[in-house]
Amino acid sequence: MKLFNAASAGRNGRRARRIFQLRLWYRCLETYWPRFEGLRDHLAGYQSQIAARLGGYSAEVLDVGLVDSPAKAREAASTLGTANLVIVFLYVSTYALSSTVLPVVQRLSVPVIV
Repeated sequence: MKLFNAASAGRNGRRARRIFQLRLWYRCLETYWPRFEGLRDHLAGYQSQIAARLGGYSAEVLDVGLVDSPAKAREAASTLGTANLVIVFLYVSTYALSSTVLPVVQRLSVPVIV
């Protein structure tokens, strides 16, 4: 998990105030990794960019990271379920099985933006 914060200073030079917290995770299909060399790292780069941009909007972003298997989905659901959530963003980077999404979404009681 990575924590991304909003920009260090606003227009007037003061530190930006955190308006809300949000959570982010991205999903893929683990069977792609041996078939497409470098894909995992490439998609992780996109995920970092998304997290950094969301953090620029006075949000504190907890990036749960890659969910590419049902086991990782259960782990992500546990992590997200313990947080004080307002909203969750799901970055769909490749085709993935519903078993990598449903365990997370079903456990949450907040909006999930796909």
